Order: sequence, then C-alpha cells, then structure tokens
Amino acid sequence: MRLKLPVLNRLLERRIASAAGAGGDANGPGQIVRCVESALAVGAPLVRPGCLTRGLTLYYFLRRAGLDVMLCFGVRWKNGELIGHCWLEKGGEPFLEGGSLDRYAAPIYSLPATEPKPADKRLRTAA
Repeated sequence: MRLKLPVLNRLLERRIASAAGAGGDANGPGQIVRCVESALAVGAPLVRPGCLTRGLTLYYFLRRAGLDVMLCFGVRWKNGELIGHCWLEKGGEPFLEGGSLDRYAAPIYSLPATEPKPADKRLRTAA
C-alpha cells in the first residue's frame, strides 16, 4: 500500500447499499467475515497478514453489503515505540476486534474520509 489516503478513499468509497441488502443472505456480513478470515488464513505467504490487509478487505466488502463501517488508521506507543494500526468501527466502537478500546491506537484518519480528529491523550503518554 503506497497510495495516499485521500486517493485510497476515492478508490474504495462507494455508496452504501440499502440496509435491507445487509441481511442474512449469502452475501451478508457474517458470510463476508468468514470468507475474508478464511482467505487470510490460507493465503499466506501470497496474502500479507496484518491489520491493513484485513481492515481494507473487510471495509471494501462490508460497505458494499450495506454496513455503515469506518476504517480507522492510528498510532499508539508500545514499549517506547510508535506503532501503527488500523481497525474497523461501527457506531463509534471497534467492530470485529477483540479486546478493550485501550488496546487500539489513537485514530488520526478514517475512511470514509472525515475531519481530522483532535490529538488523543494516548499519543502523549508512552506505554
């Protein structure tokens, strides 16, 4: 991934399908998640593992299935090192992610593109 985030936003963003299309059909969210997780599990070494591959893929397909999800990019301190992370959010909460909110990075950009978020106290505190 060497694209600038605004370019990536234009490539990935598409109007969300109607919520009725996000039900229990074969292309529903549960089936999409299972397919993506399976592809990532068996795709190594051709498919790069990690939050970026997983997040972008789930974002792309879940948005087209009608889910109003966001893909968030952020950073956090871990053992004195600044670490990047991306994750899905739905309704302002991490979506399809295990663990507590404290585990996640301070958001600095999201897709669909939104206004920049104010600095988060987690960025100012080394873990």
